[in-house]
Amino acid sequence: MALGDSCYLVEWYRPAVTAQPLDETVAKLDASTVAIRAEGLAVRLLVALTARSDQVLYSVFAASSPDTVRQVCERAGFPAERVTAGIEISHHMRAVSQ
Repeated sequence: MALGDSCYLVEWYRPAVTAQPLDETVAKLDASTVAIRAEGLAVRLLVALTARSDQVLYSVFAASSPDTVRQVCERAGFPAERVTAGIEISHHMRAVSQ
């Protein structure tokens, strides 16, 4: 990713998106990301998470533009319902004991 890339939060609020296993959804988003990058656009899927009980899926992408993120989602078969720019994330993850 280029230094100027921004992070974008993508949201989906449809049962059709959350009904399938998260790994399958991520695989489709990853495949679409690879295809878009092959066209010379900068984009990378950073994280995806779902709250099935709320029928919601969130993903964070690093990309050169929100339009690139929308293209990835559409090609994967999951048109984004909302794309929010200016997302900041921390790569520090703490283990949570149960």
